[in-house]
Amino acid sequence: MPHTLYALLRTLQLLAALVLLALAVWTGQRAVPALLAGQRAEGQVVALPERQWHSPSPGGSQLRSGRMPQVRFEYQGQTVHFEDSFAARDALGLGDTVQVLVHPWRLDQSVIQRGWRNYFPWAPMAGLGMLLLGSALRGPRRTAPRPA
Repeated sequence: MPHTLYALLRTLQLLAALVLLALAVWTGQRAVPALLAGQRAEGQVVALPERQWHSPSPGGSQLRSGRMPQVRFEYQGQTVHFEDSFAARDALGLGDTVQVLVHPWRLDQSVIQRGWRNYFPWAPMAGLGMLLLGSALRGPRRTAPRPA
């Protein structure tokens, strides 16, 4: 392949990596600090208001709805309320006790501990973005000719 095509492909790969990494930062801005801090508290579901949002679908967009758990917990003498960013699809009810991953800087941005689901969607995007970034920065390998 000509050198200019390699340069174009590497540039596109770099742009795709940066977009994926930016999306990972944006979607993980609540979960990542809470996961890294490792601070936990026990909380209680105090409300389950229904929220609606538009979701992309093959024919345009589709209106979806879900119940977003509002949780109250005590942390270092403070009573904190937050609304989790994921709909309660896992049979959460009013008064249920949940484990809370405490956000270290903004307590109202804490999240409910949901195991492996706390890593979606940001972790796969970050992994793919890092893979593309490494590949784009490494570039094509050149091999020396072998002696005959």
